[in-house]
Amino acid sequence: MLNKNHVTMKTTTHILTILLLTITMSGQSNSMSSTKHKPVLQFTDCFLEDCSPFLDDSRIQYAYLTVPEDYEHPEGRKLRLAVIIIKASGDKPEAEPLIYLSGGPGGKAILNGRINAFRAHPFGENRDIILTDFRGIGLSEPAFCPEIQEEIGTVVTLNLTPAEATEKTIKIFEECFDRLIAEGINLNMYNTAMV
Repeated sequence: MLNKNHVTMKTTTHILTILLLTITMSGQSNSMSSTKHKPVLQFTDCFLEDCSPFLDDSRIQYAYLTVPEDYEHPEGRKLRLAVIIIKASGDKPEAEPLIYLSGGPGGKAILNGRINAFRAHPFGENRDIILTDFRGIGLSEPAFCPEIQEEIGTVVTLNLTPAEATEKTIKIFEECFDRLIAEGINLNMYNTAMV
């Protein structure tokens, strides 16, 4: 019988392998795959805004995956990607987990409703399910301009003409973009191909 640490290590190894394969196969340069940086998965306490629905669920694990912003320059800025692992509920889980990739682009994967749905999903009986917020999104660090959703929601309530609403929305995005550039964020490293 396997102990919890062995299973956790096995899941961690699968997460890192899948993430590295995703990076390598996503059209990035060969030198990136030969970088000396090794992603680090660090387990932590619940980092959700509301942990109460999951406090008694030992199947849910919380972690941060630390990766470089730029794999070509791994000594530079580091990012912490939020990761949720929902352990399989069955007695004989498959070795390979199911990884949920949120769309959008820019959509959060780690939401209480989604965690709740996946912990009861039939796939979760035989496989661990892994959720992660991509770079700059949701609970990953840094999160870019988290106020944008609220500001855009406010624009909708202002009873503006379509042209005025478009102009105001573009201004919100431009302010975010300018702030990120001023902070030295390399926005070329924040895209679908990068994990």
